[in-house]
Amino acid sequence: MLLTLERMRLHNILFIDKRDSILLIINLLAIGISLLISFYCLKPLVNFYSLFEIISLSNIGIPRALSIALSIVVMDLSYYGLHRMHHKIPYLWRLHRLHHSDRKVDALTTVLHHPLEIISNSLLIIMFYVVFDIPVVVITWFAYVMAFHTAFTHTRLVIPERMNSFLRWFIITPNMHHIHHSQDMKEGNSNFGNVFPWWDMLSKTYIYKTNKELVSVNFGIDDKESPKTNTLKNLLINPFI
Repeated sequence: MLLTLERMRLHNILFIDKRDSILLIINLLAIGISLLISFYCLKPLVNFYSLFEIISLSNIGIPRALSIALSIVVMDLSYYGLHRMHHKIPYLWRLHRLHHSDRKVDALTTVLHHPLEIISNSLLIIMFYVVFDIPVVVITWFAYVMAFHTAFTHTRLVIPERMNSFLRWFIITPNMHHIHHSQDMKEGNSNFGNVFPWWDMLSKTYIYKTNKELVSVNFGIDDKESPKTNTLKNLLINPFI
C-alpha cells in the first residue's frame, strides 16, 4: 500500500522494473526460509532458550498495560542491539550489507535482506523474546506495526520539516533512517533504531539532518562490497565475495 502511494506520488504511475522484480523474489525466498524456521526450529529453539530465561514479562505481576508497554520497550531495544550487531560483527555485516547496497532507497528496500540474514535475525530475536518471555499477543501486534513502520522509514515520500522535527523525538522517521543508508559509513553506522529513536539518542549513535541536507546524501556501500549487478545470482552470493 505504501509502495503504491509512493510510486503514484513520485512517478504518477505504478510500475515494476527489473530491480523491483529481483527484490520481490529475494523477499519470497526470505519468507520461505522464515516459514521453514518456524516449522522445524521454533519449538526446539524456544525450549533451549527458555533455560536462560531472565524474567517473565508474561507473568510479571504488574498491571497488564504496564506489562505490554515494558514488552514493547524490550522488543524495540532488542532490535536496536541486533541491528548494531549486524554492523559491528564482520560475519553478520556480510549478511546485512546487501540491504545497504541499494542505491535507490525506497519502500521496496524494506524487503531487500539476504535469506541468510533472515536466519541470523530469527535465531537472535527468538532468543530475546524467550529469555524475557514476551507475551505472544504483543509479539504478533508488534510485528504488524514493524511491517508498516519499516516500509514507512524507507519511503522516499518527504515529510514536511516541521512535522519531521517533532516526530523524530518519538518515532524513527524516513529522514532519520535514510541517513543510516548513507554511503558515508560514519553516517551509515548511526540511527540503528527500529521504531523508537531513544536508544540512538542514549547511545550517541543518533544523527539528524534536515530535508535539505539529506538531498546531498548518497545511498549504498563501497563497490567492493556491493553486488556487481542487480541479478538474483549476484545478490545471493554477495556475503561470499
